[in-house]
Amino acid sequence: MSAQANATVRATERCWELCAEGRYISAAELMADGFVHDDRRSGLTNTIIGRDATLENNRVAVELGFNPEFETLMVSGDDLALVRARFADANDNEVVSLQVLGTDDRGLRTCCMSFDADDLDGATREFDRLRRAPH
Repeated sequence: MSAQANATVRATERCWELCAEGRYISAAELMADGFVHDDRRSGLTNTIIGRDATLENNRVAVELGFNPEFETLMVSGDDLALVRARFADANDNEVVSLQVLGTDDRGLRTCCMSFDADDLDGATREFDRLRRAPH
């Protein structure tokens, strides 16, 4: 299963590129103030609310040497995507998850819901729920 990246995936990739360059102010400009990262992975359940808190989390990942790659699995218009995210460092340590990504009508990133890499059913249910939600 694979799809072409939409504006949400491109905004997410660009945000991480800016973080890797240490350009956190520019990365913040791609995110809504109320950005939510809801990590639903087994043993890691955590919710980060707010652009600044999320960028701090990204900063830690970058400092640890993790670089993300995103494989687009499903999209709905330009404002919703389901991706396989792989964060790897130079020592081949990696974290793989499924992520549901969203943007608002201005193209700002609004959410990232992370699921275990093998929880396609859970990630798809969340994708479908957000797809049907009023905008």
